[in-house]
Amino acid sequence: MLIIKIIKGILLKVIEFLSSNFDLLLSINIAFLIMFLALLLAVALNDEEQRSVIKSYLNDLVLIVIISIEAVLIMLMGHVYWKNYKQPVKTFVYPGDIADNTFWASEKHTIFYVRGGVLKSISINGNDEKTLFTSNDIIKEFNFSPNGKKLLIITKKEIYCLDLEIKKSILVDSLSDEIDSPELKGTFSSIQWSPDSEKFCYEAARWSQYSSQDNFYVYNLTNGEKRSLKSPNRRITSLHWDIDGQNLYYMQYESKDTMLYSYPYEIKVYRMKFDEKEAEFIAAVPSDSSSIPFESLRFRDVKLYVDYGGLSFSRVKSFGVIKSKKGQIVGIDDDDYLFFIRSRWFRERLFQIPRALAADRDPRYQYLGGDLTIEEMAWIINSPYVVIDDSLEGLLLLNPYNKKIGYIGVQDADFMGWYDK
Repeated sequence: MLIIKIIKGILLKVIEFLSSNFDLLLSINIAFLIMFLALLLAVALNDEEQRSVIKSYLNDLVLIVIISIEAVLIMLMGHVYWKNYKQPVKTFVYPGDIADNTFWASEKHTIFYVRGGVLKSISINGNDEKTLFTSNDIIKEFNFSPNGKKLLIITKKEIYCLDLEIKKSILVDSLSDEIDSPELKGTFSSIQWSPDSEKFCYEAARWSQYSSQDNFYVYNLTNGEKRSLKSPNRRITSLHWDIDGQNLYYMQYESKDTMLYSYPYEIKVYRMKFDEKEAEFIAAVPSDSSSIPFESLRFRDVKLYVDYGGLSFSRVKSFGVIKSKKGQIVGIDDDDYLFFIRSRWFRERLFQIPRALAADRDPRYQYLGGDLTIEEMAWIINSPYVVIDDSLEGLLLLNPYNKKIGYIGVQDADFMGWYDK
């Protein structure tokens, strides 16, 4: 029995190694086959006697190679099918087997999370929890500066800038005096940091049942100056900094009749000038899609700052299949199993996610068994970790590589985020 267990353990490790390094092994095998065939060809060309021998056995050799390759492919296809669809899920019960802590995780990653009007931070190993900011209104979103040293916090009526190094905040703008009336409403949105992290632009929208007004502003943290951006002839939808952080641009998208034009969109590009009534027209760029034409703009010496992804977090939660920077995938399949794809060849089920009925909704109008308890998942970019927001269990940390999952120590979070560049 002991020998059988040892052999079984070795076989499992071999299968796991093959699964983890399938692409590499396949490349090595192909390279070896090419070298072998090249060696045979070299012998055949340089030795007449060997050439005659090789010629007599060539048909048998080709047949053996073809049969061997076919056998290997059939075994690999069977293994891939078993690994992805038929392999029993290991006896891990969620949430009963979740570890009480995440002390096994690295301390260098910090999670920022919001609960109501309070912003806190905590290390992913559950240590060093801090309260960073408190507001009387709920926090709607927060945005990291490109250098990670400042944080813009948007509440229902105000914008604050928090310096993460000295842990002090300043009030940037407020709608409190203007929207205290029930007939008036307003909000802040469209935050865009400049590349140097010293300026940012934002939109202040105000409306009532009779009218609406949208204004964009640029705030300079160096001198505390706020400038308005005016464009009376066109409504600004979004702004983009250039790589020098000196100019702002916006795009106006116009659909074209493809019966008359060879392209479906024309994108007009304007440069916004501070405190001027009219934007400067730069170019009209034909395009096949309604996305920013970066290449066409570079030819016109307009270089937009685009390295701003992943630094803005809000109450709108993302859910579904998520992909790491290195290409690994974590998702939920149709049977409610959380799965992990280490490489494109193999998918592995980790555990089944429970469902729970929402207390504030009639069970007759809910999905069978209720909603999945996992509400949000996200990779911490430069790490092997996935942060999970579970409606019943709070924030969890998952390492899908070694199948470890544990409680971070936050029971309830409205939304979460982190700085990782």
